[in-house]
Amino acid sequence: MGNVIMNIPKREFGLLCICALRYCQGRMTFVPDKVLEIVRKYLRDYDDQDIKTMLNDCEVQRATQRYGCISIDKPKWLQWEAELKAERERRGI
Repeated sequence: MGNVIMNIPKREFGLLCICALRYCQGRMTFVPDKVLEIVRKYLRDYDDQDIKTMLNDCEVQRATQRYGCISIDKPKWLQWEAELKAERERRGI
């Protein structure tokens, strides 16, 4: 199977990634790790509003402690939050 190329508007792509991240919050399966792996690749491609929304979701996740397994999933979610904050700082938003 070769590479698949999709032509999807940037705004729709960001929304799909936000939805995928939200689906994964609190789950204790392999899926959160895989989704984080995928969305992380495109961090610089999301628009500013996507970054703000993703960070807001991280704040909600922190408040509700929806990390899944504390020893396995939580460190990965906290790392993702740190990467988003660094991206926000890089952009000055």
